[in-house]
Amino acid sequence: AVHWVLDAFTGGAPRGGAEARVAPRELPPAPRLEPQPRHDLREWLARERALLGSYAWVDREAGVVRIPIERAIEILGEEGLPARDAPAPSWPGAPSEERR
Repeated sequence: AVHWVLDAFTGGAPRGGAEARVAPRELPPAPRLEPQPRHDLREWLARERALLGSYAWVDREAGVVRIPIERAIEILGEEGLPARDAPAPSWPGAPSEERR
């Protein structure tokens, strides 16, 4: 009876022996879970810290360089940010140049 029930539920698929070997599993489609997320995060953070803390050319022909973020903060503290003239407000009833 058990043999008949197993055959009914498995569709007569062979059980045991060489015939029952399972085909190798295929990887699921991307994106896949990271097998070692903490290790991957540590590696990514190390790469980012190295990038943010080093000098390098971004575009040598245009004279664009990358500088460490600490140095960029120092330069901004000394020189300040570039200023632009604020555009005049354009909504109805906005104060004009004379009333400001």
